[in-house]
Amino acid sequence: MTNRNKIYLHVGLEKTGSTSFQNSLRCAVTKNNQRIYFDGASNQFFTASFLQSIDKNNRWTKKTLQRRSRDQFYNFVAFLKCNIDKDIILTSEHLSGRLDYLDIKDLLATLTVSHEVVVILVLRDQSSWLKSKYKEALKNGFSSSFDKYCEMNEYDLWSRVDFNQIVDDRRRGSEENADLKIVKYSENIIKDLAKIVNIELPNTHVRKNVSGHRWKYLLIQKLNRLQVTRLGMLRRMLLKFLFR
Repeated sequence: MTNRNKIYLHVGLEKTGSTSFQNSLRCAVTKNNQRIYFDGASNQFFTASFLQSIDKNNRWTKKTLQRRSRDQFYNFVAFLKCNIDKDIILTSEHLSGRLDYLDIKDLLATLTVSHEVVVILVLRDQSSWLKSKYKEALKNGFSSSFDKYCEMNEYDLWSRVDFNQIVDDRRRGSEENADLKIVKYSENIIKDLAKIVNIELPNTHVRKNVSGHRWKYLLIQKLNRLQVTRLGMLRRMLLKFLFR
């Protein structure tokens, strides 16, 4: 087992620089034939196709996959078996927001057939993490208050907000089949993640939190509450303008 190549499974948390890390990886991995960066058609799609493969369909999964087949995940497993001689970097922050303890165990049982697995979990201050997730939910149509958002345990459309349970699920799910590495979120998170996956990223930048002014989110929240179909185009234009 110690001689096998590795899958670096970066699972977020959400709102901890995952997208910036993924964008940096796309440039770096194409220049290194000993590593493969794979996130499916998108990191969101990979998570949804896995959930579909274990019959955990919900509105979010169906919306993400639309008419695509569950065979997509099995095609990925076949891809792993064809590349047992290479390290693979798989990153999807949705794996933390959508999977529970047993789901993580099922996923790792599949991945460890062909590779060793290193699970990478980035942790952020819980208060700022929740506020950042709430702002993202507003951009995606959520219309209630921050307090209401924090009370949610249902993640059919909105991903999980039970911070401590999410972290505990990653720990428990990884303890048998994977090496779990926990990283603290900071402005240097992209560099820190690059060191773990042992790859040099070109033009690695410093991560900064740019959340925008509070009035922008209040405006989007009011539009979400109107729920008028014909305002959809206006809302999309405002989002593009306010958060460019």
